[in-house]
Amino acid sequence: MSAAEDFDPIRMQFIDPFQHDYEVIRPIVLFGETAAQRSRQTGIDRTVIGDKARHFVIDGMMGLADGRAENVGRKGHVFPEAIAGYIIYLKQLYPPIHLREIERMLLRKFGYKTTHHTLKTFLAPYELTLSS
Repeated sequence: MSAAEDFDPIRMQFIDPFQHDYEVIRPIVLFGETAAQRSRQTGIDRTVIGDKARHFVIDGMMGLADGRAENVGRKGHVFPEAIAGYIIYLKQLYPPIHLREIERMLLRKFGYKTTHHTLKTFLAPYELTLSS
């Protein structure tokens, strides 16, 4: 039985992402195994394992936390009223319009710079009502 086969059965028993990540890096931290060896055993990219191990050594268990969780509860981008209204107007006028096209139109018409990611987040609550 290979080391990868040893890891697969216990992978299903993890109830927490921290536990999974720690078990992935534990042999590296405790026994000096390399990230490449552990990658072959777990099927996870060696750079991901190396990064997780590095974060763990520097910050302890909190180093395994997903950095995206820091933005939870953060207030989203607020467009000026005229811009927000124009975005919604464009999406109602032509629902299949691409977000990058809206981005270009805002830059040309208002000189307002934004990204398609911000537009997607802004329009998410309206998607059901706009497509109906």
